[in-house]
Amino acid sequence: MTATVDLAEYVANIKYDDLPADVVEAAKTAIRDALGVALFSVHLPWTETVTEFARETSGLGGATLWGRAQQLAPPGAALVNGTAAHGIEMDDRSAALDLHNGAPTIPAALACAEHSGASGRDLIVAVVGGYEVAYRVARATQGGITRFYWVSIRSLFGATTAAALALGLDAPGLVNALGIAGSMASGLLEHTQDPKGTMVKRLQGGGWPSQAGVTAAMLAARGFTGPSSVLEGRHGVCRAFCTEKEPNIPALTAALGEDYEIRGWETKPYAAVGHLHSTIDALAELRAREGFDPAEVRRIEIRTSTKVLPNFDPQAPRSIMAAQRGLAFVAAAALFYDLRDAGVWTEEIVSDPRITALLPDIEASMDPEIEEIYQATNDHGGVRLTATTADGTRWDAHVRHAIGTLANPMSRDQLIGKFELLAQRNLPLDQVRGLSGYLDGLDGEKDLSGFRQHVAAGE
Repeated sequence: MTATVDLAEYVANIKYDDLPADVVEAAKTAIRDALGVALFSVHLPWTETVTEFARETSGLGGATLWGRAQQLAPPGAALVNGTAAHGIEMDDRSAALDLHNGAPTIPAALACAEHSGASGRDLIVAVVGGYEVAYRVARATQGGITRFYWVSIRSLFGATTAAALALGLDAPGLVNALGIAGSMASGLLEHTQDPKGTMVKRLQGGGWPSQAGVTAAMLAARGFTGPSSVLEGRHGVCRAFCTEKEPNIPALTAALGEDYEIRGWETKPYAAVGHLHSTIDALAELRAREGFDPAEVRRIEIRTSTKVLPNFDPQAPRSIMAAQRGLAFVAAAALFYDLRDAGVWTEEIVSDPRITALLPDIEASMDPEIEEIYQATNDHGGVRLTATTADGTRWDAHVRHAIGTLANPMSRDQLIGKFELLAQRNLPLDQVRGLSGYLDGLDGEKDLSGFRQHVAAGE
């Protein structure tokens, strides 16, 4: 059983000069995407609370708090930036692997790269390595983790790897970092049962695995050791957390070096749970049709897979976070709001009478063909939707692949548009565009000393 060691040896020896151009671009895009989401979320309540805590408990250091004036030691900065990057349900994902990796991994990589004096190319390699490990852990545990928050558990190893590489750790050092991190792996699903949503999901999906990954890497850099079979071992992460079926241990190293996992990167154009996006796209399609009036809709029927149906709740949500994960609410909201703008998610939308009045007349059911796709691929399979208006007209839409997925990717212009729309919530547009240009030229940066001026804000 050497999967952890073999994977670490491969990742620790990735060289920038060996990376194909599209892989380099994917890393830059992932960094930009995470920064955009985090910059929007800087002053949201959960980020403010975590920031206050980090300022009181973290030592000073050279890692920037994005969208703020301060710098903290890397673990504290990763905690804050990771929480912000998972702050509005718009961070990147792999739909098929049930993974959001960018929110923990990008903050961990940047915090450690700033701390260590790493170059832009070093940062790119660290990000590529982080995605490689997290995606493989996700594939090895696919379908097995159902009683724990799988996103937090899997992405921890992306954050740890990226942090370790940004610090310059070799393969044995990375093995130790992964071993340490495995002992910190955690994540409960009870937040999904709370009608208020609670803030803890923002921490579990971003801040905690980012901070834990940085902590593990920095301890390993000081000689602290961890188990070298932490992924595949009898009591390792894959077997410990896979309660529904046996993990696929060979997936940790299968075809290692033949491709790059970051090519599976996907982004989210809407601030809502990812497998609800095809429903949003279907309603956007109806809104664009001549003669369709959202105000006249009296009934919505949604036919989808059993991956999506647990998110259906016709009751009015009690918080923004609960609203963003509710299929019925998101469908009704998509009739009246452009959900590409995360700024629409306020208390006003939760209580909008146009939405709440429609909720009892939204139904969801399993579509056999879509369910078959889900069972075969773990992709949620899409949606068939019918909206019935007051005059009895039935408006039908079918979306197989949501915008932002591998089969229907966002264009570069759309990705830049998303970044600018989000980031200028807390930074001036000229600074946002300067940051975007800096990231385009990241390969030419000898260190990241210029990063702070592009991402920091006066307070």
